[in-house]
Amino acid sequence: MPEVRVGIVSWNTAADLQACLEALPAALDGIDAEIVVVDNASSDESAIVAEKFDVRVARNIENRGYARAMNQALAGDDAEFLVALDPDTLPPPGSLRALVSVLREHGDIALVAPALRAPNGTPQPSVTMMPSLRATLFAYGTTPEPTVGLVDVEWVSDAVHVIRASALAGRPPYRERWFLYAEDLELCARLRAGGHRVVLDGDVSVVHAGGAATELAWGERRDARRLDAWYDWYASERGALAARLWAMANVVATLVARDDATSDTERDRYRARRRALRLHLRKLARGTRLGRAAGEPPTDRPRRLLAVVPGAQLSGAERVLLHDLVAARVAGWTVRCACSDGPLVEELVDAGIAHLPIPDLRLPPGSRVMGLARSLGRSLVTARRLRRVTSRDEVVVANGINVLPALRFARMPGRVLFFAHDVLVRPDRLRLARLGAGAVDVAVAVSDAVAMPLTAMGMATTVLHNGTAWPVEPAPTRPPAPPVVGCTAVLTEWKGLHVLLEAMTHVARSDALLELVGIAHPKDTEYEASLRARAARPDLAGRVRFLGFVSDPLVPLRRWSVAVSASVDPEAGPLTALEAMSVGVPFVATEHGGVTEVLGDAGLLVAPGDPVALAAAIDRLLGDDDLRARCRAAGPAAIVEQHLTLADQRTAMLSIFDELSAPAG
Repeated sequence: MPEVRVGIVSWNTAADLQACLEALPAALDGIDAEIVVVDNASSDESAIVAEKFDVRVARNIENRGYARAMNQALAGDDAEFLVALDPDTLPPPGSLRALVSVLREHGDIALVAPALRAPNGTPQPSVTMMPSLRATLFAYGTTPEPTVGLVDVEWVSDAVHVIRASALAGRPPYRERWFLYAEDLELCARLRAGGHRVVLDGDVSVVHAGGAATELAWGERRDARRLDAWYDWYASERGALAARLWAMANVVATLVARDDATSDTERDRYRARRRALRLHLRKLARGTRLGRAAGEPPTDRPRRLLAVVPGAQLSGAERVLLHDLVAARVAGWTVRCACSDGPLVEELVDAGIAHLPIPDLRLPPGSRVMGLARSLGRSLVTARRLRRVTSRDEVVVANGINVLPALRFARMPGRVLFFAHDVLVRPDRLRLARLGAGAVDVAVAVSDAVAMPLTAMGMATTVLHNGTAWPVEPAPTRPPAPPVVGCTAVLTEWKGLHVLLEAMTHVARSDALLELVGIAHPKDTEYEASLRARAARPDLAGRVRFLGFVSDPLVPLRRWSVAVSASVDPEAGPLTALEAMSVGVPFVATEHGGVTEVLGDAGLLVAPGDPVALAAAIDRLLGDDDLRARCRAAGPAAIVEQHLTLADQRTAMLSIFDELSAPAG
């Protein structure tokens, strides 16, 4: 078991990396250490250089960004101290041993960093204050001169530092929200918030060339990327309004700063300040979220993918899309997602996917005529915005029917894929699809039921069933006592939850409990209130549990005796059915939509809107052990045989993306 793990992330820095690795044995001075070099798909000989040394080398097939790769390098729970080291550093003999000794001797210190010096010996900025209005207007950007001994600081550079592993409380060292920058800021803030000290050891100094990889990757644009990440951190910690106030303070501070352009170095600094001023103004005017390039690796001509989502909720359709976007990003695509503010945004940026704000394109509550007029206005605004930011070589994914009018108005220059998650049975939805059909190059439907009306209106349509995680831990073979009936669904009327509540009053087992996983959107608050009122009546009182949002639906699902979908309108391709099948929980569904194409012997089908029939099916499964056993065995088998795994779905969708991105002819 190593006492120390040293992580180095390299991207096209072969020469610097060799010098760094040559210096490490003397810098560690006999400490038992494992050295891990993660190469982020370098095009030079960085990995080959590393393999010449007694270190562990991981070759990534894509540039995963600094935070992801460094977490990869430092992963494991067997080292007491973690050393993060840039490849363009030269730690002198005994330097890393001295830093580790600081943590051994001071149990309240969680992170220690050395003073940094440029190759010519001059002090290099490495310590600063946390971003704030006070720091910006009065002291932001100043760096204490290297001093003797230990000095408590707010924020140190991630060029080199040593972390006490136990202070991380089981979490990875770095937050992977940003491709690069802000991860050191977030780490220091997190450690200090947890009551730990972050210190600079002025008795130790390390030579740091600085910016070798970022200069190669982005040149002058690296300053914009750095500030972009800092703004996003600030907004996530203190709110969007506070971040805009900080942007205003930065504008003022930049304007009043004096910098006479009398030498090449000063002229460069002047140009950098002008670039920073432009960014501060953009953040002040447009908001402080991560910009378009925040999650992009440096590359000359990336394959580009833009997903457009009507809202920003996290229901089944958004979960499926998010899996596909992450898969595309891992496969080397540059991925963005246009949507309104909501829970989906946090998931996107944590996955390294840039967010493009657009209005909410869902039909607003209230008068249908006024709602359609407002929706049309929002579609026009969205169309103008998308047209400005979309290139001809970009594949556009329309995730839902409400997006299509905006894409039709925009006349998108790239190829458009309509990801269809709804069975179109209502006349207004069919009219909406016909309005936007001219914008679609190909439709991907999650079931035959979804594909039929699209094909009838002339769309080129392919069917790709949803997938679920596989393999997964199965549910216990013995059902709970008393039995638990469960349903995962948004609390909206067409999901038929009112029918399910009535069915529970007819179930023979009067001790059977019902668990509902899901939340209501704002327009459905009255419906949710009616469900809660019905559940409180004497015939159901104490038997219904509203669990709200659950991050992992398989956790409650494994304790259910029977899972149910009671939808009164057809479901397109319900993930809830696939999830129940994967863990071996019998499933009862209404007999329409995509579930009829996949369920087979893994459950029972009943007529929609019939609580008595639904109760009878639940009773059959609760009372017949042989039937339950057959359903339990059939579910996982169907997942494999029908290729209903998440890996199957991702592979097929990536193939479709590749076809759409291929040059015509």
